[in-house]
Amino acid sequence: MTPAIKSSMRERDRLYIRYRHTGQQDTLQAYKAKKNATNYMVRKAQQNFARGILHGGPRSTWRKLNSVGLGNVKSLNPITADLDDLNDYFVSVVPSPCNSTKSRTLAELDTQTNLIQDNISFDFQEVTSQDVKKALTSIKSKASGYDGVDITMIRISLAWFLPIITHIFNKSLSSGKFPDFWKFSNIIPLNKVASPSSCVDYRPISLLPVLSKGLEKIVVRQIWAFIEEHNIIDPFQSGFRCHHSTATALVKVTNDIRWALDARQITILALLDLSKAFDSVDFDVLLKTLETMHFSNNVLSWIGSYLRDRKQRVFSHGKTSAWKPIRSGVPQGSVAGPLLFALYISSIQRVFVHCKYHIYADDVQVYIHCLPEDIAEAIRLLNEDLHNFSEWAKSLFLKPNPSKTQVLIVGTNNFVSTMASLQLPPVILDGQQIPFTQCAKNLGMKIDSTLSWSLRQRCKEEGILLTSHIE
Repeated sequence: MTPAIKSSMRERDRLYIRYRHTGQQDTLQAYKAKKNATNYMVRKAQQNFARGILHGGPRSTWRKLNSVGLGNVKSLNPITADLDDLNDYFVSVVPSPCNSTKSRTLAELDTQTNLIQDNISFDFQEVTSQDVKKALTSIKSKASGYDGVDITMIRISLAWFLPIITHIFNKSLSSGKFPDFWKFSNIIPLNKVASPSSCVDYRPISLLPVLSKGLEKIVVRQIWAFIEEHNIIDPFQSGFRCHHSTATALVKVTNDIRWALDARQITILALLDLSKAFDSVDFDVLLKTLETMHFSNNVLSWIGSYLRDRKQRVFSHGKTSAWKPIRSGVPQGSVAGPLLFALYISSIQRVFVHCKYHIYADDVQVYIHCLPEDIAEAIRLLNEDLHNFSEWAKSLFLKPNPSKTQVLIVGTNNFVSTMASLQLPPVILDGQQIPFTQCAKNLGMKIDSTLSWSLRQRCKEEGILLTSHIE
């Protein structure tokens, strides 16, 4: 609250007190005028504060939102669904893989050319107490897993237990076994809608034991060093990599589109969606994929142990469901899961023959440039690549989601207007027609058919103003 607003409020209150004592109409009118002026000043200050939140980057934005209680809204409403029913739904949301499809996929992986030289392989290195301390102290989440141990407790006792934890970590890495007591997760159900009526209306949030995350951090650091050294990771994957983010994915694609605009070309941009991608990872296919990357038998054994025999329960307001086994997918809320998923889909670089692409996690941007008069041929080529993508995804038990896929034609105002008046061939994904749209959400940002990024800033402002209930 600014000094000017405080001064205006004091003057408003003085006028109100004077009117109550005198009953003079002139004083009443003066009070109403000052009240309206003060309310206007408050609204303007709120709007300026909300817009100021947008400056300084995403981290600064969320820090400011959290400071006013808007960044992390938690529902206190009790869960109306039965917890066991919820757990049954969460563990069965992905169907069991088809055995014949798995056999074909594994056979194809056997025939693929290895990505690195035969004399190179990856194995775990022994870790020191300092490595373990660095991994544990870098954990930011304050939530505890099913064991009730949180990061604060670990930091307080680390000086005494560090040698023991280091021994456990090294024993796990050398034996190729992930500790069984770290394979249990609490699932917190969050509402997707204001008034949920079925299990579909809840989103699972997984809480894993904190010590397991420390071990995962060490494993991820070692794997990343290996795959970066040997250029195994897809160069067009911006997810989960150092010095990469949604910004790098957006900048790469938009720069390519701008180059096309300068060459008087249009761009057909398809934003592809995969349903439950992280939950659909097949353990056998993932391990076979890592084998082609020359992960040692010991590492493959450890990752297999890390993935298998996991269980989860739904936890809400002090009540829990029964434990249920998890049959597929990388562990939600884990440290290693996102990296394993990125390696799982690394073969995507063989899919697109005609189009360019860029990935952030499971969000795939596919695009092709052409002259306006060649758009029909460009759509034909795009459809060929989308067919390849659909077949590739199914071979990995991933499900393309046409209903959430969006397609834009990006170009100058004149080009876009001309395209809108033409009868264009349809864009097809997994047998379904994808309608063209003028504006789409891409990695959290709004993009339109003329690449007008002013729309992005406006949408961010409107979102914060709406959250703040500011007119």
